Amino acid sequence: MGTIKLNDQTMRYIALFEGITNARIKDCFENNDMIVFIVDTGQLKKAIGQKANNIRHLRRILKKNIKLIEYSTKIEEFIRNIFYEFPIKNVTIKEKNDNKSQVAYVEVDMRDKGKIIGVNSKNLKLAREIINRYSQIDIFIT
Repeated sequence: MGTIKLNDQTMRYIALFEGITNARIKDCFENNDMIVFIVDTGQLKKAIGQKANNIRHLRRILKKNIKLIEYSTKIEEFIRNIFYEFPIKNVTIKEKNDNKSQVAYVEVDMRDKGKIIGVNSKNLKLAREIINRYSQIDIFIT
Protein backbone atom coordinates (compact mmCIF):
# COMPACT_ATOMS: atom_id res chain seq x y z
CA MET A 1 0.00 0.00 0.00
CA GLY A 2 1.20 3.49 -0.84
CA THR A 3 1.75 6.21 1.66
CA ILE A 4 -0.52 9.20 1.69
CA LYS A 5 1.26 12.35 2.80
CA LEU A 6 -0.65 15.57 3.23
CA ASN A 7 1.26 18.84 3.43
CA ASP A 8 -0.01 22.20 4.69
CA GLN A 9 -1.17 23.27 1.21
CA THR A 10 -3.08 20.02 0.72
CA MET A 11 -4.73 20.41 4.11
CA ARG A 12 -5.86 23.91 3.07
CA TYR A 13 -7.34 22.49 -0.15
CA ILE A 14 -9.21 19.86 1.86
CA ALA A 15 -10.55 22.43 4.34
CA LEU A 16 -11.70 24.72 1.52
CA PHE A 17 -13.29 21.83 -0.38
CA GLU A 18 -15.14 20.48 2.64
CA GLY A 19 -16.25 23.98 3.62
CA ILE A 20 -17.75 24.66 0.19
CA THR A 21 -19.22 21.22 -0.55
CA ASN A 22 -19.95 19.71 2.90
CA ALA A 23 -18.61 16.47 1.41
CA ARG A 24 -16.02 14.32 3.20
CA ILE A 25 -12.62 14.02 1.56
CA LYS A 26 -10.51 10.88 1.81
CA ASP A 27 -7.46 12.23 -0.04
CA CYS A 28 -6.20 15.16 -2.07
CA PHE A 29 -3.08 15.86 -4.10
CA GLU A 30 -1.79 18.10 -6.85
CA ASN A 31 -0.89 16.73 -10.25
CA ASN A 32 0.56 19.34 -12.62
CA ASP A 33 -2.24 21.86 -13.32
CA MET A 34 -4.87 19.79 -11.49
CA ILE A 35 -6.01 19.11 -7.96
CA VAL A 36 -7.37 15.61 -7.46
CA PHE A 37 -9.90 15.10 -4.67
CA ILE A 38 -10.85 11.57 -3.61
CA VAL A 39 -14.22 11.81 -1.89
CA ASP A 40 -15.60 9.25 0.53
CA THR A 41 -18.02 6.64 -0.78
CA GLY A 42 -21.46 8.14 -1.38
CA GLN A 43 -20.20 11.75 -1.28
CA LEU A 44 -19.66 12.45 -4.99
CA LYS A 45 -23.07 13.97 -5.72
CA LYS A 46 -22.79 16.27 -2.71
CA ALA A 47 -19.24 17.24 -3.75
CA ILE A 48 -20.26 18.16 -7.29
CA GLY A 49 -23.24 20.19 -6.14
CA GLN A 50 -26.37 21.19 -7.97
CA LYS A 51 -25.57 21.90 -11.63
CA ALA A 52 -21.86 21.41 -10.75
CA ASN A 53 -21.82 24.75 -8.92
CA ASN A 54 -19.37 23.52 -6.28
CA ILE A 55 -16.82 22.50 -8.89
CA ARG A 56 -17.09 25.76 -10.81
CA HIS A 57 -16.73 27.72 -7.57
CA LEU A 58 -13.61 25.75 -6.57
CA ARG A 59 -12.05 26.19 -10.03
CA ARG A 60 -12.54 29.96 -9.79
CA ILE A 61 -11.03 30.18 -6.31
CA LEU A 62 -8.10 27.79 -6.86
CA LYS A 63 -7.47 28.69 -10.51
CA LYS A 64 -6.76 25.02 -11.22
CA ASN A 65 -8.58 22.14 -12.84
CA ILE A 66 -10.43 19.92 -10.39
CA LYS A 67 -10.83 16.16 -10.70
CA LEU A 68 -13.22 14.34 -8.37
CA ILE A 69 -13.12 10.60 -7.83
CA GLU A 70 -15.36 8.61 -5.53
CA TYR A 71 -13.48 6.13 -3.36
CA SER A 72 -14.54 2.51 -3.12
CA THR A 73 -13.12 -0.35 -1.08
CA LYS A 74 -13.84 -2.59 -4.07
CA ILE A 75 -10.78 -2.14 -6.27
CA GLU A 76 -12.63 -2.84 -9.54
CA GLU A 77 -15.21 -0.18 -8.73
CA PHE A 78 -12.53 2.28 -7.64
CA ILE A 79 -10.71 1.82 -10.96
CA ARG A 80 -13.98 2.37 -12.83
CA ASN A 81 -14.46 5.57 -10.80
CA ILE A 82 -10.96 6.76 -11.72
CA PHE A 83 -11.78 6.32 -15.42
CA TYR A 84 -15.35 7.61 -15.11
CA GLU A 85 -15.07 9.71 -18.30
CA PHE A 86 -14.45 6.65 -20.45
CA PRO A 87 -16.63 3.65 -21.33
CA ILE A 88 -15.07 0.67 -19.55
CA LYS A 89 -16.12 -2.81 -20.67
CA ASN A 90 -14.55 -4.76 -17.84
CA VAL A 91 -11.98 -4.60 -15.03
CA THR A 92 -10.18 -7.82 -14.11
CA ILE A 93 -7.79 -8.13 -11.17
CA LYS A 94 -5.13 -10.84 -11.26
CA GLU A 95 -2.26 -11.80 -8.96
CA LYS A 96 1.26 -11.32 -10.29
CA ASN A 97 3.57 -14.33 -10.32
CA ASP A 98 5.26 -13.12 -7.12
CA ASN A 99 1.89 -13.30 -5.26
CA LYS A 100 2.81 -10.00 -3.58
CA SER A 101 1.09 -7.62 -5.95
CA GLN A 102 -1.77 -7.46 -8.39
CA VAL A 103 -2.48 -6.27 -11.89
CA ALA A 104 -5.70 -4.66 -13.09
CA TYR A 105 -6.63 -5.17 -16.72
CA VAL A 106 -9.01 -2.47 -17.89
CA GLU A 107 -10.83 -3.54 -21.02
CA VAL A 108 -12.01 -0.79 -23.35
CA ASP A 109 -13.14 -0.53 -26.92
CA MET A 110 -10.14 -0.17 -29.27
CA ARG A 111 -11.35 3.24 -30.47
CA ASP A 112 -11.25 4.54 -26.87
CA LYS A 113 -7.86 3.07 -25.96
CA GLY A 114 -5.85 6.13 -27.03
CA LYS A 115 -8.15 8.51 -25.14
CA ILE A 116 -8.05 6.51 -21.92
CA ILE A 117 -4.23 6.32 -22.02
CA GLY A 118 -3.92 9.99 -22.97
CA VAL A 119 -1.21 12.05 -24.62
CA ASN A 120 2.20 10.90 -23.32
CA SER A 121 0.26 8.40 -21.14
CA LYS A 122 -0.94 11.29 -18.95
CA ASN A 123 -4.28 9.69 -17.99
CA LEU A 124 -2.78 6.27 -17.32
CA LYS A 125 0.03 7.74 -15.19
CA LEU A 126 -2.50 9.69 -13.12
CA ALA A 127 -4.64 6.56 -12.64
CA ARG A 128 -1.59 4.60 -11.51
CA GLU A 129 -0.63 7.35 -9.08
CA ILE A 130 -4.12 7.39 -7.58
CA ILE A 131 -4.39 3.61 -7.26
CA ASN A 132 -0.89 3.29 -5.79
CA ARG A 133 -1.82 5.62 -2.96
CA TYR A 134 -4.12 2.81 -1.71
CA SER A 135 -2.71 -0.50 -2.95
CA GLN A 136 0.14 -2.13 -4.83
CA ILE A 137 -1.59 -2.72 -8.11
CA ASP A 138 -0.56 -1.94 -11.65
CA ILE A 139 -3.01 -0.96 -14.38
CA PHE A 140 -2.94 -2.09 -18.01
CA ILE A 141 -5.36 -0.99 -20.69
CA THR A 142 -6.47 -3.81 -22.98
